[in-house]
Amino acid sequence: MNKYYSIAILAIIMNVEVFSQENNEAIQKNAVSIDFGTLIWDLSTGGYGSGVSYERSIHEMFSVLGHFSYSYHDWNYFAFEAHGRWYPFKTALSKLFTDICLGYGLFWDDWTVNTIKISTKAGWKFIFGDGFFFEPIIGFGFPFVINDNCDDLKISWGLGIGLNIGWAF
Repeated sequence: MNKYYSIAILAIIMNVEVFSQENNEAIQKNAVSIDFGTLIWDLSTGGYGSGVSYERSIHEMFSVLGHFSYSYHDWNYFAFEAHGRWYPFKTALSKLFTDICLGYGLFWDDWTVNTIKISTKAGWKFIFGDGFFFEPIIGFGFPFVINDNCDDLKISWGLGIGLNIGWAF
């Protein structure tokens, strides 16, 4: 009798596994990434740095993204940004996208300068395997100075080149 129960349980487990593997196309709704582009050179701030991002797909054509970055040159720079992304080919979290950003930035050394940043970007997300991706980006940004306590820091519009590496899940 125990032999028949064991066979029945084994058959159920095997069938559950078969059914769960039939639909193996997981829909990726989230992505986390590290921004390595500013390690090369951030043209908008004129310094080196890095950043981290979290992206969430809200529709097959749209996603929202939060980004935190840090750059340094002869000063320090932190930025917090909110992005909206449009994937024109209904491929949220993959392929071609355009991006609009609104952010807050803080330059400081022996002084502080607060900025509001508006930018637009375009890029391509290349996803490999189950979710690893890299994402080359080119963008244009313009910071608006809120308060300026430094005569030495010149802030102007900037062209930026980025490379994000991350995981979509």
